[in-house]
This record gives sequence, structure tokens and C-alpha cells, in this order.
Amino acid sequence: IDSVWTAVCRMGYNGGPTLEPATGVGHFFGKRPTHLPIEMYGIEQDSISGRIAQQLYQSAYIRITGYENVKMFENCYNLVISNVPFGDIYPYEEKRNKTPGLTDRYAIHDYYFLKSLYGTKEGGLVAFITSHYTMDKLNTDVREKIAEKADFIGAIRLPNNAFTQIAHTEVVTDIVFLQKRSPYKEMSDLTKDFITTGSINLVTPDGTQQDHTINSYYIKHPEMIIGTHDLSGTMYSGNEYTVTLTTDDLKQRLDAAIMSLPENIMTVIIDRNTKELDDSVKHATKHINTDSIPFGTFIIGSDDKLYQKHVSNGNIILSDLYKTDSHDEIDRIIKMVSIRDCVKDAIDHYY
Repeated sequence: IDSVWTAVCRMGYNGGPTLEPATGVGHFFGKRPTHLPIEMYGIEQDSISGRIAQQLYQSAYIRITGYENVKMFENCYNLVISNVPFGDIYPYEEKRNKTPGLTDRYAIHDYYFLKSLYGTKEGGLVAFITSHYTMDKLNTDVREKIAEKADFIGAIRLPNNAFTQIAHTEVVTDIVFLQKRSPYKEMSDLTKDFITTGSINLVTPDGTQQDHTINSYYIKHPEMIIGTHDLSGTMYSGNEYTVTLTTDDLKQRLDAAIMSLPENIMTVIIDRNTKELDDSVKHATKHINTDSIPFGTFIIGSDDKLYQKHVSNGNIILSDLYKTDSHDEIDRIIKMVSIRDCVKDAIDHYY
């Protein structure tokens, strides 16, 4: 977990709105870089773990509910960071919480990637610890969908004992780094590698050689695999793909892999986008004391557009209704807000 934070800071992360879905008891919260101004938001389905996290990290806003029950707003977070759940579970979103672009039901680990990318700001990062199947599975549909919205920045494959102390299990995991791409930017060559898989020759415990499929990124960048991969795994059956590390230099090798990742790729993008957004919103709402209004409140800006105080982080944003071209609904709400403001002004004047 320390290494994931080191990697995102190397890439230019400098705080701001940060989401950890599948918070658990707050392992990432506890390891966050304390010198950065981080606004932490968490979502945890298990009530006991969630309440522990709420007590441990009282400055964070942590919701105790399933990720599928949370309505995700677009372009909210500088960073989404997590050890995502993995399994044969397909979360269902009700209509009121439907994430735009998720036209199907996805396995839970894939769902976390796709939903989180929607909520990440352009130029922002997604840093997830996930099973190696995310990158290695033959079906490329989900990786193609990820690549529509984000560039693959890199990944580090961990040995099967990396999380033995925390999770009490031996499983091969990847730390995957993505950066949400501007719609006008072309897909990177590295992202194209991330989508595809290739075949390598590995040795089974009895010494025979077999072809096995892994992600093309690791075929081209074997230095990002911490350990030796072979077919000695036995979690579900014999001759499974696994990565073993027999030496005690995991941290040193992990640090070396992190140094291969790019530096300062998000600072300029995030700062520019945030400044442009903040300047336009501040100008349009400077006549309103936004600190005194409740979360979720609609506001009419000086440009006659509809703004809203974000229900989670309290930022003033242009209403998401503009993204769906709901002009009738926008006009109706503006009229209702105007009536509300007139009534409030009258009450303030006479009483």
C-alpha cells in the first residue's frame, strides 16, 4: 500500500478529492501521505468495517453501502485508489444510480474499474490492486472499454505472497495505473498493449513446458514482474499460473519497478482543468455565500445557468443535467429556484 502511494505521488498526485471504494477498515487512508491536502471519500459495503473506518478516520466522508448503490458524478476525483474486490459477482445498478456508459452488467472487479473511471477527472489517476485476471483474460471487451476513457500508464505484477499477512491468501495481483484521457487525445501505444494478450512458454512442476497467455505489456516489460512466473500454482487446480519470489527483497524490487513508471504526468493537467473550472464557477456564483447553503442545493449563477453544491464534497459544480440535455427539467428547476430565492428575500426583508 505504501508503494501505491509512492507511485501516484511520483506521477504528480498532490492531493485534492480522493476516493477509495471498497474502503474496508481504511488501509489506504492510514497510509496516505500526510503532507498533502487530501480530501478522502470512502465507500464500504460491510457495516462493521465501514464503522471502524469512520471512527479511525473521522475527517473522511465514508458511506456504508454497496458501490452499486452510489450515484457516481462525472469528473469528481483527482485519484481513485483501492484494493478492489474480485469474484464472480455482477453488481446491479438501479435506474436512479445508473452510471452513464455502463450498458451491461460486469464482474465486480471490472465494474469497479469502469465506474471509477467515470468519476475520475480528466488527467486524474486510477490506481487499483486487482487480480492478474483483469489483465490476462483472453476476452478483451473490458480492457477495450477501459481504453476508450483512459490511458494505461503501467502495472506491477506482485508475487503470490505479497498479501499473505493482510489477506491470508496467496494470489497473484497487479497494481494497475490508469490516467483518464481527454476525448481529443489519441490512445497511447502502451494502452494498445494493455488491451491485448500474448503467449509465453512456462514450466510446470514436473518439468514439462506449456504455452500460457498473459498480457502483452508484461511480455514486453518482464522487469515489471516481481519474481519468477511459472505454472506451479495450486489455488484452484494444478499447474496454475503463479509468480513466486524466494528472496526477501520484495520492497527493493518494488521500488525499482516504481522508478520505471513515468513522473509528473498529472500535475499540469489537473491544475489547468481545476483552475479553469474553479474560475468559471467562482465568477458565476460570486454573488452567493456558498458556504452557508446545504449540500445538494441548486443555485442560479450570474450567467443564468444552473449550478449545484455537490452532495458529497460540497464543491459548486455546473448541474449534471446539462450533460443529459434535460432542458425542460433545467428550466423547471431554475423557475423553482427563483421562487425559492424570492420567498427567502421577502422573509429576510420583513422579518
